[in-house]
Amino acid sequence: MSGTEITPLISALLTGLIGLFGTLAGVYYQRRSETHRQLVNQIYRPLYDELVEVTEGDLPFDTSDEQFRSYWTELDHYWHSRVDEDLQEQIERYTSLLDVADSVFYVIAEEIRTNIKLNDVISSTAGNGTTAYVDTKLLYRVSGGKKTHTSIVNWFESYSTAVLDATDVGELRENLEEQADSLSPEHRRAIDSFDDKHLKELGKGIKKADTEVDFPEGVSSTNELFEELRCQANILSIDVKNKLDSLVG
Repeated sequence: MSGTEITPLISALLTGLIGLFGTLAGVYYQRRSETHRQLVNQIYRPLYDELVEVTEGDLPFDTSDEQFRSYWTELDHYWHSRVDEDLQEQIERYTSLLDVADSVFYVIAEEIRTNIKLNDVISSTAGNGTTAYVDTKLLYRVSGGKKTHTSIVNWFESYSTAVLDATDVGELRENLEEQADSLSPEHRRAIDSFDDKHLKELGKGIKKADTEVDFPEGVSSTNELFEELRCQANILSIDVKNKLDSLVG
């Protein structure tokens, strides 16, 4: 075969190889882009949104399971394994603080359930949980002395931040009023119906949690736990946002 016959053959071969490499590169970048999209949508964006809310004081309380629940706990091992080990450890520290917040809720909820000045237990389908706290209603009075009730889990979903951030009864009232104002006039009327004695009883539940809950090192009260949660969420949100930006960019 002469040189003039070989040259077109080599040229055709090179063209084919270049095309093959181009195709393979396209498939690779397409798959990588899809993987990045999945990581963003399945892990980092929902987690980041949650952390921002916690930083602002809005804790993720799940009324159906009657506990604080991070989006991270809804993900299975596969998605956990896609996160860097160092970041995983940070997330686990954050979720462990939510576990402690669960213990606080159970102490306060039990105090409400067993305190006749705070509760009224009635048959109800409100809530989707299975424990006594769904049918235990926080009792308060509106105009004319009429009794009104709300499920503990639903009430705690709305007011957990106000409760956890209070250091005394006075601050508890201020927190509850501020939160009620952000919700609706109906919520504000309900909170206004709480007299000082009522709030004092609720405050006993918070103080009981302060003494009974096993807080992590450096934390000794529900108020300090709330602040630590916000601090950890803020730090973690920065790292999650950096990861999110690296995948989107």
